[in-house]
Amino acid sequence: MVGGNPWLTTADTTVPPRARLFCIPFAGGSPVVFRSWQEHFPADIQVCALNFPGRGNRMTEPSLRRMDTLVAQAADAMAPLLDVPFAILGHSLGALIGYELAVHLREKGHGDPFLLVASAARGPQLPDPYPPLHHLPRDQFIEGMQDRYGGIPREILNEPDLLALLIPPLQADLELFETYRYTPRPPFSCPVAVFGGNEDHRLDDLQYRAWQEVTTGPLTVTMVPGGHFFIQEQGSRVAAAVATVCRDALPPA
Repeated sequence: MVGGNPWLTTADTTVPPRARLFCIPFAGGSPVVFRSWQEHFPADIQVCALNFPGRGNRMTEPSLRRMDTLVAQAADAMAPLLDVPFAILGHSLGALIGYELAVHLREKGHGDPFLLVASAARGPQLPDPYPPLHHLPRDQFIEGMQDRYGGIPREILNEPDLLALLIPPLQADLELFETYRYTPRPPFSCPVAVFGGNEDHRLDDLQYRAWQEVTTGPLTVTMVPGGHFFIQEQGSRVAAAVATVCRDALPPA
């Protein structure tokens, strides 16, 4: 939490930040996935994670189920930290939120990010090829999520109390994702770095490279070992790789 702002968790840095990376977790996720990332970054690039209502230390708050509402509130929370160049990273649903957040911030006069990082996600203009899940009864929803994403660990599946905490924000995030409709906007000018898991068979190279349509800048695609949630399986490796692309994309001081 930053100065009483529940939307953001920021890492401590030893020097004033020259830039910030805002990280957005996957559906149902929390900032904990980015907890150790700062140690892989230069001291003057601060890692900040977004913390959405309905999970973690905001569990008692209602989840937000529409993209425009979530993005507007997140952007307002980020505004005090946009005094330096910023980059945005999102994983899976987080990448889609990150794209819309970057668009919203530009429309509010904050300019383009110096880098957009899309992890485990197809280009935002590509429609979801799968039928919706969010409206299903709980047991069918869980089965559908496991078949499609395999993202609920077995230790949680075997613990009813933990499962009861996870499912409501996860269903809310799926509703946000499955009700989203892409609107074409002018492209960004910043680089876009895409990361994918080489065992994530839901996505392919053409879907990753579709991100080129949202920018006039360069696109890079990097594959790492793992499935859809490689950001957890290969956390240190991904953090180090993202730190490198951030450092390379950051304009000179």
